[in-house]
Amino acid sequence: MTQAAAVRPVQARAYNRLHARSRRFKFKLVPALPLVGLAIIAVSSFVAGLDPYSPTAVDLAGRLRPPLVDGHLLGTDALGRDILSRILYGSRISLVVATCTVAISAVAGISLGVAAAQYGGRADAFIMRITELVLGFPLTIVAILIAAVYGPSLPGVILIIGLFQWPQFARIMRAQTLTLKNRQFVLASRALGASTWRIVHSHYMPHLVNSVYILAAALAAGAVLAEAGLSFFGAGVPPPAPSWGGMVSDGRQFVTSAWWISVFPGAAIFVLVLCLNIMGDYLRDAFDPRLRVSS
Repeated sequence: MTQAAAVRPVQARAYNRLHARSRRFKFKLVPALPLVGLAIIAVSSFVAGLDPYSPTAVDLAGRLRPPLVDGHLLGTDALGRDILSRILYGSRISLVVATCTVAISAVAGISLGVAAAQYGGRADAFIMRITELVLGFPLTIVAILIAAVYGPSLPGVILIIGLFQWPQFARIMRAQTLTLKNRQFVLASRALGASTWRIVHSHYMPHLVNSVYILAAALAAGAVLAEAGLSFFGAGVPPPAPSWGGMVSDGRQFVTSAWWISVFPGAAIFVLVLCLNIMGDYLRDAFDPRLRVSS
């Protein structure tokens, strides 16, 4: 074998290692932009009170002002309210809805999913039938009916969305717990007298937490869209609270003459949902060992 032929395999291995490292480096840069977007939205929700305009102050003399006119960077709506101020305050509602609904659905879904897999039998069948029953009801119709009876409210929106999202957690947690239930380390822990709580805390949850992160990001995006849709139809956050979905609804009749009323809050919804979805995809790729690049 010549010296050049002997060097080629070494060069090939070096190139593969370099290529793998560069792919990992690019892979870690993927969540940079959505993280920046989420950070901007989170910061804007805290600095909403620093802008000079109130999100609910009516000024009929300054109604339907286009962007960059009279100090209104994003214009005003049909009642003269500043669009930028309402978008900043609306970010609070969207983030609160996303956080609280995911927390409610995660606590309920994880508890019921793990319990169904752990106890099995009638408990498993009962929990899964309840899960299928909840999944069979349309969220929008139920929310509209409840809003018609009790009136729209932010706590009601959070509770309804959270109660409709927990089956997603329950089904995934049950499926993954069933794969862990008969593993050797779980059987050994049970043989040594470990309690059910200790098995769940020490053996199940470390394996389930990655799926929780991924599903939480996806359901947070779904919660933002659900809240915007309910507010758009009048069954979500009641006016004059500056909900992004309600702002889009307010601008429907002015799409051709005052496009900024609907376009800017719609763009805010798009950016937030896109950032959450990209983060969910990144977490899935990062936590799935089959998608990792071997060194």
